[in-house]
Amino acid sequence: MTAPRVHPPKVRRVESGLYPLVAPRIRTRIRTALAAADRDQKDVAAWLGFHPSQVTKRMHGDIEWRLSELITIAKHLRVPISALLDDSEAVSR
Repeated sequence: MTAPRVHPPKVRRVESGLYPLVAPRIRTRIRTALAAADRDQKDVAAWLGFHPSQVTKRMHGDIEWRLSELITIAKHLRVPISALLDDSEAVSR
């Protein structure tokens, strides 16, 4: 009889700097911009060449967004990158 497989526990990355403070706001802005454009996370996955689960992990905060990814999302949504990063820029259609 074979021993059962033991999987290591999932560990959330410990983030440093300002990212943990702004990440929830960035995720909210992405959701708002997607809704305004009638798009969803599957579209984001296609734009970035990711499996949809990778986008889900980013939207849940398990993986940090890279600036290049945010720029690509903004380009496809036709919003300025500041709409995803800056509190002063509102996303509207």
